[in-house]
Amino acid sequence: MQSPCAMRNPIELPPQGDRLRQFLRAQLEWERYHASRMRLVHLLALGGLGLCVLLVARGVERLHVAALAAWSVCFAATAYAAIMEQRWRRQLHACAKELGSPKDPPCAS
Repeated sequence: MQSPCAMRNPIELPPQGDRLRQFLRAQLEWERYHASRMRLVHLLALGGLGLCVLLVARGVERLHVAALAAWSVCFAATAYAAIMEQRWRRQLHACAKELGSPKDPPCAS
């Protein structure tokens, strides 16, 4: 029987601990940017609908300009999230290959 001192760390890290940590970080970052991009795409759709309503209704010109500016900022944020999502997807695939994964990570689609 082992002594209690030998049981302090029953979970041993795999020999590829650093690479596994990089893979998991890449997975978490990809998921974060993917979720952000999806939220921003839906916000863009709602903003586009709002812009259509503003263009049909005659009203304050400053409101039209402000709505268009807000929609443009949302578009830029969506583009940034898409670029970062692609960056982390490439990193995730590289880490998976380095770990010797026989199949693609979940974000392959």
